Amino acid sequence: MKKHWFIFLCTTVFCVVSGSIAINSIKLNSKNIDNSNYYKVQDIGGSISISEPESNSDEQKEALSIIHVQVDGEVLQLSRTPVLLGGNYMVPAEEVIAKLDAEFSWDHISKQIVISKEDMTMLFTIDSTIVSVNGVSEKVEVAPIILEQEVLIPIKFIAQKFGITKHRDDESKIIILEKPSQLLLPYTKALDIFQEGVTAQVTDIDTGITYYVKRIGGQDFADVEPLTAEDTENLLYTYDGEWSWKRRAVIVTIDGMDIAASMAGMPHSGREDAPFGAIVDNRSGGTGRGINLNSIRDNNMNGVVDIYFYNSLVPGLNRVDERHQHMVMKAAKYKK
Repeated sequence: MKKHWFIFLCTTVFCVVSGSIAINSIKLNSKNIDNSNYYKVQDIGGSISISEPESNSDEQKEALSIIHVQVDGEVLQLSRTPVLLGGNYMVPAEEVIAKLDAEFSWDHISKQIVISKEDMTMLFTIDSTIVSVNGVSEKVEVAPIILEQEVLIPIKFIAQKFGITKHRDDESKIIILEKPSQLLLPYTKALDIFQEGVTAQVTDIDTGITYYVKRIGGQDFADVEPLTAEDTENLLYTYDGEWSWKRRAVIVTIDGMDIAASMAGMPHSGREDAPFGAIVDNRSGGTGRGINLNSIRDNNMNGVVDIYFYNSLVPGLNRVDERHQHMVMKAAKYKK
C-alpha cells in the first residue's frame, strides 16, 4: 500500500469521512477538498481513504461535528452522518427524501437521480453540477456523489426548491429541516383556486394593510386589479405612495383560504381610454403595444399589478424570480 501526502488549498471546511470514496465519484483537487491543511491519502485497491488532518481550528471542528438531521422535530436515524463538501451538507438521498414526502429513484447505469414532489421534478447526475428542474437546467453548488456505495445529495438545494426551512443547531449538532407551512402552495394549485374573474383579499405582511383585487389574467402568475379606488389607495400606501416593481410579501385570501404570495406594485399593460382586451399602443408601465388589461374603470389605477406564488414562472423566461420567491417564503411564515 502506498501512502502519499498532499496539500490542498481552499477556503471552507471539508468534512472528513472514514472509509473509502470511489475515485470516479470525487476527484481530489482544490475544487472539492476544502481546507488549507495536510490530508493523508491512501491507495486501497482502486479506492482512496482520506484521514483527518492532525489539527483543525475550533470553527472547523464545529463544522465537522454535525451528526444528525431532524425533519419536523424527528431526528432521523441515518445510515451515515452528513458530509460537508464545498460548504454544502451532503445527506443520504433516499432516506432523507422519503422524510420530506417526496419520491426518489436512482438509475445506477446512467448515474441519475430523480426527486419529485407535487408539481416539481428534479433530475440530478452524479458528479454533475447541472440539475434539470421541470425540464429547465440549473446549476447546483456541489454535485451529488457516491460515497461507500451510497448516493449523497446537497440538502441545501433540495430544501430551497421544496420551500423547506433549513438551519443548523450548533449546540445539539443537528441540521434542522422544517417542511413548508400550509400557506405555501405551488403556483399551479394557487392559480386553480385564484382563477380569472375571482376576487381575493390581499394582506401586506409588513404593514398589515388589506385591500381587494380581481384576477384579470396571467399564465404562471396572476395579473390583478384593485376593485375600488379605496383598494388602490391602500395598495399604494404599502409602497409609500409611489408605484414600484419592488416585491412585497403578501397573503392572498380566497374563500377563507390563505396563500403565501409576492406582490410587484407597478401598474402596467393598461389604457383607460380603450376597450378591455383591445390591442393598443402605449400601455401603462412602459409595456408598449399589446392587449389592454385595464378592465375596471373607476379604481384610479391604469392597468394591472402582478402577484406571484410559490415557484411562479417569469413570462417568456420559463424561470422563477428569486426576489419574488424570497417574499413568498417570508409570507409563508405569517401567523394571524
